[in-house]
Amino acid sequence: MASAKNGELQIRPPSNVLQLNQTDSIDLSGLSEGQISELKIRHAEGIADLKKKALEMQIDVAALDANLTSFNTQTERAMQSGHSATIQHSQTTSIGRTEVIIGNTEHAAGGRLSRSATGRSGCAFYTVLVVVIIILTVIFIG
Repeated sequence: MASAKNGELQIRPPSNVLQLNQTDSIDLSGLSEGQISELKIRHAEGIADLKKKALEMQIDVAALDANLTSFNTQTERAMQSGHSATIQHSQTTSIGRTEVIIGNTEHAAGGRLSRSATGRSGCAFYTVLVVVIIILTVIFIG
């Protein structure tokens, strides 16, 4: 189907075709009106979810950029006043996990985050406990 709007020719797909994007579509021939309606609703919900996720990611990128700018500014100020500074920051957002060390100290130059900064707890105790339980189980069963 075609219609003229503002002097431009616009082509609309037939009602038995679900247009996924500019080049891909799904032929809905053979489906009932209810099924077609349901597919179109799910498609619209999917598009809305994608747009929401894209907006969330844009916000997270802007927040990360603001954090990094602030960290760099604070480190620069410390250096200009003759002080040393190390800033550690870890976060997990929609764009993934970010771990940053910024500063003018040997620790910052090493680039290694502490276990707590990376979100890992000391699991050595639990590892030893599991190994002991396995050994005892093998001894008593075997």
